Amino acid sequence: EDNARRLFDRTGGVPLAIVWSIAQMGFGYNVEAVLNRLGQPTSDISRFCFEGAVEQIHDKPAHKLLMVLSLCANDASRESLGYATGLPELDRDDGLVELEKLSLVNKKGDRFSLLPLTKQYALAELNKSPEKERLREQWIEYFRKLSEEYSALDYNWTNYDWLLAEGDNILSIVDWAIVNGFGETALLFTRAVQRYLNITGSGKR
Repeated sequence: EDNARRLFDRTGGVPLAIVWSIAQMGFGYNVEAVLNRLGQPTSDISRFCFEGAVEQIHDKPAHKLLMVLSLCANDASRESLGYATGLPELDRDDGLVELEKLSLVNKKGDRFSLLPLTKQYALAELNKSPEKERLREQWIEYFRKLSEEYSALDYNWTNYDWLLAEGDNILSIVDWAIVNGFGETALLFTRAVQRYLNITGSGKR
């Protein structure tokens, strides 16, 4: 049961990926090997699921949006994706529609997310892109400005809706900054992180 749950979580419940994984086990691969291969963007299943779709959007707005989505913790707002990619509003929205049509993103309300398999592939696309640093910098800049804006307008931070929506993305940025030696970047979000951890009951993080 535990392995079945891990397989479901890793595949995001995608039927094709589950069937492929079970077939691999039938060929003699153990569970750990199959789960590890699922996490590799160059694996057979990743290429089969995504290579053709990504080829269709290469060098288009949808491709930039997909790469930026790989940076989010769980999901991202339309506004943050537009800011990070620098796309005009119409191109941003057309790109998101194209990603939906290709089943590369999930949409809930006005927020967008990737399944685990898709995220691994999208992150690999980002890592080999010459725009990698610029996209990440713009992604971080969006949340820096957002934090500063609310800190200035609402000194007591009594309106937490924005923080509850974006707190995990801010934590993800801080974690990345610490791991990669960008302490100054992490410090930019000190107040936002403290407040988010307090209001969500995760103050011992």
